[in-house]
Formats: sequence, structure tokens, C-alpha cells
Amino acid sequence: EEEEKEEGQEKEEEEALTSDPERTGGYTLGGGRTLANNTKSTSTTPQIKATAPSTALSTPQLPPEPPASDSNSLLVQIRGPKGHVKRRFDVATANLAHLFALASTSTISSSPGKEDNPRAFRLVTRFPRRVFTLDDTTSRQTLQEAGLTPGQELLMVETF
Repeated sequence: EEEEKEEGQEKEEEEALTSDPERTGGYTLGGGRTLANNTKSTSTTPQIKATAPSTALSTPQLPPEPPASDSNSLLVQIRGPKGHVKRRFDVATANLAHLFALASTSTISSSPGKEDNPRAFRLVTRFPRRVFTLDDTTSRQTLQEAGLTPGQELLMVETF
């Protein structure tokens, strides 16, 4: 019984360490990534930091969220197999690599290799259907250049 109590206490301490954003700088996600709280931003949405080994296409650090009142502000909701995430982007400065980084760390299932590879899925809108893929030519394209406008957008993750 004492061993069970000790194991239970150790497990509680470990969970407290990995889920307490003050101690770890954020929440630990699969693949060694952390979902970090950004203390510099006025937004309540956490910033994503990639700490996993880099893949063929490295995961960029997300830019700070613009205020909702900003004229270039786009609220994006990305839905995937593991859930959904919402975040604001500035359409003039954020690029498609930022969208894919957010989607890959927040909404992709933990299929081997898929969560680390933004090239293993695409983001699509339902109506009118638009397909966004990430490659060397589109990764630096701003959201505005990709055809996204300020307002709101729902993107679905399609894996292939």
C-alpha cells in the first residue's frame, strides 16, 4: 500500500510539473514541443514554440497576435482530427507557414511522422473550396497574397 501511495504521489508531482505553465514555460505537447504562454503579448491565446528536432521544413515561431480591432486582423479557426484551435493573424505580415505550424502542433493526430511534417496535410475551406498546401514556393506567401482577407476564416485539415 505504501508503494502504491508513493507511486501515486510521484505521478501527481510529474503531472504538476508538466502541466504547470509557470514551471515549464508552457504545456508539453507530443514530440517534445511546448505550448508556451507569451507574457509579452496582450492576447490570452498561447504562442506555439517548436522544440522538437527540425524536419525537412522547420516550424516557424508564430508572430504576436494583432488586436481584434486591427484592420488587417483575421481570426482563423483550424479544425483537425485532434480538435480545433483559434488564433488571430495579421494578413499582411503572417504567412502560410505560420498557419501550417499552428495546425501541425494543435490539430493533427499523432500518426507517425504526420504531426511533424506540415507537407503531409493541406488546409481547405468548405465553400467556396480553396486548398492551401505548403511547399517551398508558398511557405513565405503572406495570408493576403494567398487570398485570405481580414475577418474570419474556417480551415479544415485534410491529411493525405
